[in-house]
Amino acid sequence: MHSSKHTKHFIYPRRDAWFLLPGFLGFALWYLVPFGMSLAASVMENSANAQFAGLENYAAVMQSSYFRLGFGNTLRFFAVAVALSLVIGFLLANMIFWHSRRRISWLTLVLLIPIFLPTAAIVPLWKVMMGGSSWLVRTLKPRDADWKYITLLTLYLWKNIGAVNLLFLIGLQGIEPSVFDAASVDGASHRTIAIRIALPMLCTVTLFAIIYLAMNGMRIFRESYLLYGMYPPKPLYFIQNYVNNHFTKLDYGLLSAGSSLFALVMTGLFLCIWLFLQRKEDA
Repeated sequence: MHSSKHTKHFIYPRRDAWFLLPGFLGFALWYLVPFGMSLAASVMENSANAQFAGLENYAAVMQSSYFRLGFGNTLRFFAVAVALSLVIGFLLANMIFWHSRRRISWLTLVLLIPIFLPTAAIVPLWKVMMGGSSWLVRTLKPRDADWKYITLLTLYLWKNIGAVNLLFLIGLQGIEPSVFDAASVDGASHRTIAIRIALPMLCTVTLFAIIYLAMNGMRIFRESYLLYGMYPPKPLYFIQNYVNNHFTKLDYGLLSAGSSLFALVMTGLFLCIWLFLQRKEDA
């Protein structure tokens, strides 16, 4: 009986792994294979002969002031937008968790509405609300470039805070109530419980939220393009602008090299964040 029990324990994961095969094949076909083709194009000359160029494209990209500008602006926007989304989403989740009698409140559902709205329908409304002739601009009279940055950042937060709030709320509901009860008996406030107890236990949720926010951050180019066109203000010139400009010029070598460098840096950042959160969770 003992051996059969262990045999059952090992057989089920192997059998269930076959159900992952279609998803893995789709991921390989639509992501890994195109990325491999992009890596191959990044070391080839952009000519009809397609001769091997080594690292010349990478050197040209690194020397490009436009690439450095787009790369730096993208990372800065990610840092600000992701950090604000995490903080606001976590605060809202705790507010709903501690003060709402329902597991999913009406506020959670309202915050999720922007996710389902198409970008083409949102941008015209955003132009009316925060455009150059809006009441806010006439009242505050901000600098043009700064206001456009705030406009895009606000749009990003509005679209993504609802999902982050839901992730943290589900994570909080997954923690044993006895943990919170014991902390409350010891005299801990809701703020102390949230920061000192709940947050370290939500490292996996935090990592997933960061990945989700970064993926949506790459899509912010759609909103930026619809708001400000091909040539946005200097603080909003992102890596997607650089890639798109070279795509229109059919310069696939530099395009692929720039994309590969950005993907490499983002992968390294995710690994560092994952290792940091793993250590916090183990501690």
